Amino acid sequence: MPFIPEKILEQIRQRSDIVDVVSQFVPLKKRGADYWGCCPFHHERTPSFKVNPERGVYYCFGCKEHGEIFQFVKSMLNTDFPGAARWLADRAGITIPETTDRGISPDQAARLRQQREKRQALLESAAKWFHSHLSQPEAQVARNYLNGRGLDKGSVEQFQLGYSPDKWDALIQWATAIGYTMDDLLATGLVAQNDELTRTYDRFRGRLIFPIWNENGKVCGFSARILDAEAKAAKYVNSPETEFFQKGRLLYAMNFARPKLKETGYALICEGQLDVIACHRAGITCAVAAEGTAFTAEHAVLLKKSVRKIVLCFDADGAGYKAAERTIRLLHEQDFEVQIVTLPSGEDPDSIFRKGGAPALQQMLSVREEAIPYLLRIARESADENTPNGKSVIVNRVLAAVQPLTDQIVRTAHCQFLAKSLSLPETVVFQTLEAISNSAARQQPRQPVFHPQMSKPLFFHRDTPDEKL
Repeated sequence: MPFIPEKILEQIRQRSDIVDVVSQFVPLKKRGADYWGCCPFHHERTPSFKVNPERGVYYCFGCKEHGEIFQFVKSMLNTDFPGAARWLADRAGITIPETTDRGISPDQAARLRQQREKRQALLESAAKWFHSHLSQPEAQVARNYLNGRGLDKGSVEQFQLGYSPDKWDALIQWATAIGYTMDDLLATGLVAQNDELTRTYDRFRGRLIFPIWNENGKVCGFSARILDAEAKAAKYVNSPETEFFQKGRLLYAMNFARPKLKETGYALICEGQLDVIACHRAGITCAVAAEGTAFTAEHAVLLKKSVRKIVLCFDADGAGYKAAERTIRLLHEQDFEVQIVTLPSGEDPDSIFRKGGAPALQQMLSVREEAIPYLLRIARESADENTPNGKSVIVNRVLAAVQPLTDQIVRTAHCQFLAKSLSLPETVVFQTLEAISNSAARQQPRQPVFHPQMSKPLFFHRDTPDEKL
């Protein structure tokens, strides 16, 4: 765990008013010396959640949740103690010093911290600069695009959409004029170089800009959409991997969704930024999307801090089905409960919202299918279950998603469901799952799984030696 000096923590406590902080998440009303509101940790209609500003603590008479300001931020943002401390420090304008356990001197650590803060400020300023250009005459093409997609002013402001001038060095000139160096621009991914490293130019030119935030609400990079449908260029250009931007660890709009995940109990995974924005406009504020990459195991770990249930909403085409299969397996490795929303062919959350508004999208996303029945249905569409080979393909395809699960009861129930659906003996399905587990080439110890119709136990490889099935 990163070390934060106690004197810094005390500064954070002194500068952070618990009533102000809690009020960002819960409407409070003063009653005597205390402030009261409905508890954010459980559903209630009559306020039983009390904040005492003098002692700097909170307490719920309903669910008994209690603590001080760091504990509250940890719970609301689903982060650890250092994450809560840094969030409060940023809010209070306090700089947390770098620890010096990397073999560098305090002076070097201070310089690195100052350099990182400067470059973080550059990213924040660049987002505002792009946003300001959206109102310029040259950005009419971007405004036309947004109008065509039905984006309202409130959404443009909330998600800080912007425009990058169609010039090679507009951002370079702006940034260098206010004191940033070319090293700063390169380190933040705002500029690019040619292969010979002889020419430097703005990475984003003539595109609609989507700022990308990390889970703590800091701008860490950008995604830029092409506006000229005839141009022979990539539809999207994203920031490169930098100290700030690691796409495999980022979920678009996670900073907006995270405080809401406890309330909804699940996260909705979409495929694109405009889909996420449409969901948030419709009041489905638990929507996020992988940023410039396929969904990763790190994304799953990030979401596991907040929820244990995931709803996937991918395109209803071959690529969408393939992405869903892969993502289900990744999520099952983390023991998530997974459901799928199947949209009409050619539709996505953004198009549904534009045609029918919030009610249509809410209704569409409320119809969900459990992951294993979904995979069985899709597998049946691509293979003939009336032939031996087709039935084998279906079973193996579905069991590939069952195999990562660690709960014995869940695995058994899925195998029994598959056997019944395809008129197969349960023992055959269990044996097939055992073969798939063996082929996964896992090296950890295995634990037995018993089936009542088998004379000896089946063994399944485990990801963690001491983790129970």
